[in-house]
Amino acid sequence: MREHLVANLITIAVEIAAFVILLVVFYFVIRRVIGLLARRPPLDRLAPKLQRNVKMLLKLLCLFGVLGLLGVNGWLMYEGELLHAYTLDLVRSVPREVWIGLAIGVGLVIALGVAMTFVLRRARVMIDALGVRAKGYRAMPENDAAIDRTFDALQKTVFRGGWLAFVVIGVGLLGLPNAAQASTRIALEVYLIIAVALMLWNAIDVAIISLDVVSRERADDEESLLRHYGRFASLVPLLRRSIEYGIYVGAATLVTLHIQLDTVAAWGPKIIRIIGVLFVSRVAIELGNLLLDEALINRPRLTPEARQRRLTIVPLFKTITRYAIYFGATMFILGEFGINLTPILAGAGIVAMAVGLGAQNLISDLVSGFFILFENYFLVGDYVAAGGAQGVVDQIDLRTTRIRDDAGRLHIIRNGNIDSIVNYSKDFTRAVVDVGVAYEVDLKQVFAALKAIGERLAHDMEEVLEPTQVAGVDALADSAVVVLTTTKVAPGKHRVVERELRRRIKEAFDAQGIEIPYPRRVIIQQDAAPPEDDAPPAEDAAPAA
Repeated sequence: MREHLVANLITIAVEIAAFVILLVVFYFVIRRVIGLLARRPPLDRLAPKLQRNVKMLLKLLCLFGVLGLLGVNGWLMYEGELLHAYTLDLVRSVPREVWIGLAIGVGLVIALGVAMTFVLRRARVMIDALGVRAKGYRAMPENDAAIDRTFDALQKTVFRGGWLAFVVIGVGLLGLPNAAQASTRIALEVYLIIAVALMLWNAIDVAIISLDVVSRERADDEESLLRHYGRFASLVPLLRRSIEYGIYVGAATLVTLHIQLDTVAAWGPKIIRIIGVLFVSRVAIELGNLLLDEALINRPRLTPEARQRRLTIVPLFKTITRYAIYFGATMFILGEFGINLTPILAGAGIVAMAVGLGAQNLISDLVSGFFILFENYFLVGDYVAAGGAQGVVDQIDLRTTRIRDDAGRLHIIRNGNIDSIVNYSKDFTRAVVDVGVAYEVDLKQVFAALKAIGERLAHDMEEVLEPTQVAGVDALADSAVVVLTTTKVAPGKHRVVERELRRRIKEAFDAQGIEIPYPRRVIIQQDAAPPEDDAPPAEDAAPAA
């Protein structure tokens, strides 16, 4: 047994040595061939890299070959075989044609490796040149980074894919088992799927960025449809993410199909459709808003009142449209997950009835909001007093009304709490100013001054519809005669006109010497003489003047 063990170990050592020597001789032959090819100028830069690649390939082949020899011989020793006798019998049993075919396969693999190195070198040069030309087209610095990523991914894909293809072809040329050929082919296909997906996304990203830049440049053209691009520009990041995730999911689906995971792969198309529905719903919302604005608001022949009325109702239509699109998208997504929608819709109806019975305040707000909108009580931009607030209407919803007062505070009032409304923006309003003058002033002079001020005010301010009217003496106060003036002004402009009218009255009265009384306090102080010793008693003293 000991003699057999020594003989087997010697046989293993001889086989490993022969294999290594064969690879070394092969390396020197290839090196010599590469040296001869490198003498020509076009190949002198290619030779060093080709030598490194061949050397690395032979090292890997040596490592796997030695491990394979050790494994096979160890198994034969475990089975009790004499390695030298078994090796000789194995060599004698192999037909001569097999050895010839193996030698031809090795030669073809070597030639294919040399050709692959040359081809990949030329491909890298061409890809670099294409990248430079792509960045120079239209000189868009915004997409330079995306172009660099695209062509870098293309270089890596071509290089790695080329060598993987070399391995697949080499396995077939060497006549290795079908399992090895199938495994290498699947590895190549999976890599190509992932690499192509990455390159496809980078190329689409470049196209999206370029189109975005061009569209922004042409958005100022009023005759082009691109004038509406600003409404959709905010969706560009969402478009990029949707396409990116869709490509990744599609690549993952193809990979799972190649590795026979059909159950997982079945989810790929569903996820892609869900991503598409989410993006399309956002686009539909923006498109609906644009169509509503163009059809109802951006009309050249609208009167100011009609435009204001539509500005009030259009936000409500936009809200209803947005919720309807979200509801439809949610139903589609639930359907993609295989959920039956009939019980959900029925349950939603029951819940809506329960909420309607319990939320009476909400129903009251909605009904009041409906009548406010469709009976035209007030519109967005009107100056109103409602629900304890007074100011300009900012927004009207079905449930609430938002009013911003003169101090800039925003009042949010439930429509059900609005019991009375004072609208200063219907047809016209009047700026009412009380003017107090002293009793000593000639009222004719006051009336003439006020009339002149009103006529000048009507000439200077377009908000004033008619000159100021002097109604006459409105009250006889303690220290002033109150004269009432009224000025017919445009709807909601009474505050502005009142302030301007008071300013002009003050300036005119100062110029004409007309006194505007104001409360005065007069303090009279009398110094008393100090008492003297011989002064008469207080009751006998004369009273002070």
